[in-house]
Amino acid sequence: MKKIEQSNNLKYFPDFKTLPEAVISSIEKFPDKIALQIKRGKSYDEFTYTRIKETIDRMCAALAGMGFAPGDHAAVIGENRPEWAISYLAIQFAGGVVIPIDARNFSYSI
Repeated sequence: MKKIEQSNNLKYFPDFKTLPEAVISSIEKFPDKIALQIKRGKSYDEFTYTRIKETIDRMCAALAGMGFAPGDHAAVIGENRPEWAISYLAIQFAGGVVIPIDARNFSYSI
């Protein structure tokens, strides 16, 4: 980990250059640990790191099937939901640039 000095405090940052690198590191370290837990009605839907990676892989394949290529831009429109976060990651894994748009300000943002 690198030490950097900021505002007279030492902060520690891993040596990751990209968000996908950080996610892959977590998947490798904690494949069966719960990464997300979402309440759906009276029960919970749990996403392990492995399940998130499998979902990202499927989304990357779908993006590629639509002609999406590294460097392309993709808007993600939605509220604070796990699907939004996983879509964001999939675009990053595919080498794309994410344009986040808040659904509450959709008409203003576009």
